Amino acid sequence: MIKTLALAVMSTALMSFNAHASLDVVGATISDLQINRALGNYVFVKVLGGTFSISGGQACGNQFGSWQYTLPMNTAQDRDLYAMLLSAYASGATINIGGAGVCGWGSFEAVNGVQLTH
Repeated sequence: MIKTLALAVMSTALMSFNAHASLDVVGATISDLQINRALGNYVFVKVLGGTFSISGGQACGNQFGSWQYTLPMNTAQDRDLYAMLLSAYASGATINIGGAGVCGWGSFEAVNGVQLTH
């Protein structure tokens, strides 16, 4: 019970609280990561499983079965998030991703936060 409550609080903390809708996922694994210079300075993220939630209306990244998230690679914090995504992908760890509430590239949700879980 306490672990579930702590997970819910931590998951909520990394979600974006803004006026736009955001696509969040809890308890997923990363199935694919892609960087393609022709598509700009972004990492594309596809996840499997987990529980998705959309807050605030229609979210960008609601094409399930396609890429759900993008991560721009513009700042040191973006590179830190990318390192966490790589670690989760390599280890098969369960993750929570909070959407930023904006479309990062095309119609894919921008990553706001990442949490690795057990």
